[in-house]
Amino acid sequence: MKKKIAEQWVRALRSGRYKQGKDCLREHTPDGLRYCCLGVLCRISKLGNFTADDYYYTGVAVKNDESNQYLPEGVQKWAKMYSPEGHTQDEIGTNEESLVDLNDSGKTFREIAKYIETNYKKL
Repeated sequence: MKKKIAEQWVRALRSGRYKQGKDCLREHTPDGLRYCCLGVLCRISKLGNFTADDYYYTGVAVKNDESNQYLPEGVQKWAKMYSPEGHTQDEIGTNEESLVDLNDSGKTFREIAKYIETNYKKL
């Protein structure tokens, strides 16, 4: 992953501006919008928009490129990430735990930000 983008993403996750959610990039809840850590990356990319129902992030530099749980192809390419789920790749090329797994298992944005700082070169 690009270092500059990783740094922007970490700042956004630590900013307190985004409430954390699970299972989708962004959703409306009674207490406001909630984002998965990958949804925050979509927001800071400014490559597309969430649909009116907030279920899909769409219009990202590739025709019909939309997603509701994983990074759209355009955001993944922009950030130079290994996988749309936020897997890291170890030295022999196997997938390790993903950012989706960390987010949906209850890790906080601060914990995920620390993980990104440590592992951005493998993301």
